[in-house]
Amino acid sequence: MHQGKYDKTEEWLTRIDKKKLPVNNHNSYLQAVIDLKLIFNRGDADSFARRLNTFDEEGVFDKIGLHPKTFMVHQHILYKEYEEAEELAKSIIPEIRKRIYVIELEYLLALSYLEQKKKEDCYAICEYIVKEDYSVIYTKLCKELLTR
Repeated sequence: MHQGKYDKTEEWLTRIDKKKLPVNNHNSYLQAVIDLKLIFNRGDADSFARRLNTFDEEGVFDKIGLHPKTFMVHQHILYKEYEEAEELAKSIIPEIRKRIYVIELEYLLALSYLEQKKKEDCYAICEYIVKEDYSVIYTKLCKELLTR
């Protein structure tokens, strides 16, 4: 998923018998993240908002210690609320402990900067992520932002 192989992820999901998976906080979290990322990739803002609300009500992210507003940044991006995405990302990135989410939120922050015509801020983030050369999709996406 974090490598941007969304088609393979969806194909892999069809092979899983979810009824056989143990019901626990970790599996609920994984399913929620996969669902949200696939919906985000499709650009379906309303479906994303509904699913995120369901996961919030179920406390999926609270149970594993992920900042509860992590995926609200994605929602703001989908609704083209770039100022809100920027402010939220800047406020929660320092609180995130999982590196993959920090990198992802930094990419979304860079995207929100670009959409607000704050190219210098966008490029600063992207240059850092590209320099670090993480083996995740966000490195490639930042390279693409640098060309815009």
